[in-house]
Amino acid sequence: MCYKKQRLLYNADKLGQLTRHHRKPRSQGGGHEGENISHVPEKLHQAYHLLFANLTAKRIADILNEHFIDPEYQMVAIPKEALDAVRKALLENRY
Repeated sequence: MCYKKQRLLYNADKLGQLTRHHRKPRSQGGGHEGENISHVPEKLHQAYHLLFANLTAKRIADILNEHFIDPEYQMVAIPKEALDAVRKALLENRY
């Protein structure tokens, strides 16, 4: 995924050159190609690792919930292979 092509959130020109970010860290078995690589501005990449180091998606969601997310919401990291089952369970248990 290329940050600059999507023009997300910030002016990428002010945030440095695009760098390769491993979405699943290499320390957790992430590869060097395909959807595991995002291209993000250098300063945002540094900020991400300052906040989250190489933590798992679940731990990152926990940190965001504990400190940053509106307390009326809950961010959840769901493995892709479980996503359909979670959607189905949520739809079946609507209030």
